[in-house]
Amino acid sequence: MSQTARYCTQCGNPLAPDHLFCGKCGRPAGGAAPDAAAAAADAAAADAAAADAAAADAASEAKLAVPAPDADKAASGEQVLSVLPYLQRKRGMFAYDAIILVVTTERLILAQPSAAKVKQAAQEAAQTAKQEGKGALGQMWATMSSGVGYHQRYLTMTPGEILADNSKNTMLPLAGIRSVRFRNRSNDDNALDELIINSAGGRVVLQQRNMDIVRVRALLRQVVRDVR
Repeated sequence: MSQTARYCTQCGNPLAPDHLFCGKCGRPAGGAAPDAAAAAADAAAADAAAADAAAADAASEAKLAVPAPDADKAASGEQVLSVLPYLQRKRGMFAYDAIILVVTTERLILAQPSAAKVKQAAQEAAQTAKQEGKGALGQMWATMSSGVGYHQRYLTMTPGEILADNSKNTMLPLAGIRSVRFRNRSNDDNALDELIINSAGGRVVLQQRNMDIVRVRALLRQVVRDVR
């Protein structure tokens, strides 16, 4: 069965069937139908999986989320310090993975939103909005908001729970991180800023449009010695 050709709605760049967002301008692939909450839930799963582009367009900067103090987590030792969403990691010529960087007192967790769980959260948000008496537009807005804010749930989870949230989630022990560098490409409209993590296991490059490098650098300096 043939697949319909897909193009970015913002810049016209061709999109492969598995693209979650445009590799050229960062625009999420696809969108929600304004009159169908069910279709919005499906679109939210893809949009939230590539939330780096959606939120970068809306806010023009990364938002660093800080969890509330939790006595039980403090007692267990390792704690989640902050969450940096809306990043991406290249995994092919035109393919990217959406990444949420979770900073703990012992490691950096590279979390990938589970499409199934993001979709479930979107459906639950739409159902809640419906029960509250909101119309189709209100349900659609609740659906999309749940996807963009998916990373917030990591603030209420333990590092072990975050790793178990998706089999694709990985981590870098702080003890094995040699240095962190940044590449500012704000002068190039077609390029993304880069966060480069050099560790004993290799090099990890995370990208984001209009990255707030000053804030991210300050955050990582709390746990990594060589950050420039």
